Amino acid sequence: MESLAADNVWSDAILDIQGGLESEPRGMKTREKINHTTMCDMRYPIVTNKKRSLGYKFMIQEAIWILRGDNRLSAIKPYSKMIEKFSDDKYFFRGAYGPKIIDQLQYVCHALKEDKNTRQAVINIWRESPYATNDIPCTISFQFLIREDKLHIIANMRSNDLWLGWPYDNFNFSMLGAYVALLLKDIYNIEVGLGVTTINAGSRHLYERNFESADTCTQSNVLSVYEDYVNYKPLNLKDYTSAENFLEHLEFVSLDKGGIEEMKVKALDRQYGKGFAHEFFNETE
Repeated sequence: MESLAADNVWSDAILDIQGGLESEPRGMKTREKINHTTMCDMRYPIVTNKKRSLGYKFMIQEAIWILRGDNRLSAIKPYSKMIEKFSDDKYFFRGAYGPKIIDQLQYVCHALKEDKNTRQAVINIWRESPYATNDIPCTISFQFLIREDKLHIIANMRSNDLWLGWPYDNFNFSMLGAYVALLLKDIYNIEVGLGVTTINAGSRHLYERNFESADTCTQSNVLSVYEDYVNYKPLNLKDYTSAENFLEHLEFVSLDKGGIEEMKVKALDRQYGKGFAHEFFNETE
């Protein structure tokens, strides 16, 4: 297993945070480290540890929702039972990343085209002086750097729940990095490989309610019980003809195919079905 694969990075981070300081924001006990960083190979962005029950359909659909620039509750609600409580009006998410990202993608790609070594390819997510809301974004910004012909993405977060949030955040941010890499090829014929997804968190923490479960996951990693993991095909940009083709692949892989004509499913499966992340959706293939 790659040393910077998500499973290893997440497990190491849990061990690190377990040794952190106690903190009780909003009266809830946590273990926390401030200014904490994780670095993950963008080709291996999925936490597969079977002792952490993750919603892979939601994981991929959230990435698509973000990359499509969507902020509608109706578009993401079918994949998460708890997400509605974070929408103030039950129709939209004012703090959704997607619209902010889409508005700034052209600038980012142009900045990287003008100077491959630029440090100015930044997307801002944070709203200045946010009003009282259930929908405060955890992410402040994204920075994109090309070094040694690989695109790296650096996410800066004010807060990151290592148990509940990190597996989804790391996947989403890696998909954003891959999408930008493909856009560079689409728009400017600039080819780059996939680098590292770095997530800097002002506060990275574990809530007390997750201490025991998190400890179980690190034990499985330390004991090298590889049956606890899913071996999956790494993300490879050469599998996609365009950024849109990449999104189509993600959409197909996580699609409920029950209502689609069998012949069409077989045709789509030949095009998209054996690529990145298909191992997590065997029940629909």
